[in-house]
Amino acid sequence: MQVRIESRSPQQSEQWRTHVEQRVRFALRRLRGQVQRVHVRLDDINGPRGGRDMRCQVSVLTDGHGTLVGQATRLSFGPALEAALKRVTDSLVKQWQKQKRYGRETLRLSFDDAAPA
Repeated sequence: MQVRIESRSPQQSEQWRTHVEQRVRFALRRLRGQVQRVHVRLDDINGPRGGRDMRCQVSVLTDGHGTLVGQATRLSFGPALEAALKRVTDSLVKQWQKQKRYGRETLRLSFDDAAPA
């Protein structure tokens, strides 16, 4: 899984980028077989004026579900990252469970069709 982090805020250090990458890998660890690339974008919408303007957007390119995007705006980057990751992982888990459920039904139907009458 490739993780790319983009930040327009000069206050984001290399240590912060390492932390973001670790959080992304931890949040997607169960589904890492389905995730090819992750792009995290951190923005301070209003700049130095302050306010509720820290935005995090997480884009996940998956094998079977296309690109999933989660976005959140909070008072600081940490909670914004957590909320965006939660949205993406919840969506990916839901898609994965749907695919798994349909796969089981198809398998069950094929066995029922082959059973002797």
